[in-house]
Amino acid sequence: MDSTNQVISIIRNHPTVDQGIHYITDILNRMSHMAVTIFQQRNKQIKMKSSGYSDDLVNWMGNLPDLIREGIPIIYLAIPGTHYSGTYSINADSKLAPDASDFIRQIYAFSPWVLHRWVKTQKYTFKEQLQNGIRYFDLRMSTSIDDDKFYFVHGVYCDEVTNPLEEIRNFLIDHPKEFVILDCHQFYDFEPYHHQKFSDLLLQLFGTRIYERNAYEKDFSNLTLCRALNLHKQVIVVYRNENINKAFFESDHFVNPSPNVTDVKKLEKALDITIMSRTPYQGHVTQLVLIPNYRFIIARIYSSLRIKCAEEVIDNCKAFIESRKPGPFRDYEGRRSNIFIADFVDLDDNYFTKAIIDLNMKLLNP
Repeated sequence: MDSTNQVISIIRNHPTVDQGIHYITDILNRMSHMAVTIFQQRNKQIKMKSSGYSDDLVNWMGNLPDLIREGIPIIYLAIPGTHYSGTYSINADSKLAPDASDFIRQIYAFSPWVLHRWVKTQKYTFKEQLQNGIRYFDLRMSTSIDDDKFYFVHGVYCDEVTNPLEEIRNFLIDHPKEFVILDCHQFYDFEPYHHQKFSDLLLQLFGTRIYERNAYEKDFSNLTLCRALNLHKQVIVVYRNENINKAFFESDHFVNPSPNVTDVKKLEKALDITIMSRTPYQGHVTQLVLIPNYRFIIARIYSSLRIKCAEEVIDNCKAFIESRKPGPFRDYEGRRSNIFIADFVDLDDNYFTKAIIDLNMKLLNP
């Protein structure tokens, strides 16, 4: 109302109505120009803030600057990964697996529907994980009494492993500048001959793309993306078992401590402590995950791991994530980060994956 009165007053006070209208038009044009300028500046700021190496999640490794691809070993890059990578297929029909603890079995007996919401940790298939920037896979496997195949597990059976691993192989064929780490983390109901059979499957699927420990262990800490590309290597297999093939890397090559907490603040403190044990010659996995125990689940029985754990981490740990720094370091220096894993990496428009990938921008300003 005041603005309208001011306009009327300006028109009345001018010698002619035409001059008054001209004056008002000039003011409006200037205001419009200012609004457009402010919008353009704001849009530019937003674009600058969001631009980074995560703009193209499918090809982010290949798009890194040559300075990083040639000069920074893979164990010093910031790499996003998934926790219990193979659980995307869990549904109401998923059956108990050999890794199920007593309290998991109790919840399953009460309601399989309730349990499934607490053991499923990923929405994306392996192909979707790769397309959305994931380059580290946490693989937990079991044999089955029903056949001679291997299955991903997390309290219940997930997919048989062959097709998901083929999705990784096919992605690497189509994207020769990308590199993945397969962390074979736990094995259930495996005998030595099962390890032999599973190792043969990995060797058959990935063949010469595997960066073999027996051939390159001395150069492990110096493996850059460009060196891997020149050698036509795209895969490191970590095998956390004594029945290990000589081509695969051991647990000590990629330290993977579990914080095993249910509170975000405790999680951040635990991660700050666990990374201090890292040496300059190891890869390191930062587990940005909350691990629900029996009491935690019972108190939230009708919720889910996605809501009460994964969303809690994404909502409350952004400052922690964005404060991390990748890159080389010496024994007497503060430890830097390498691989990060999380549950439900699809949350918040792939925030986790994008944030981790963009940490590599810090490598240009060490």
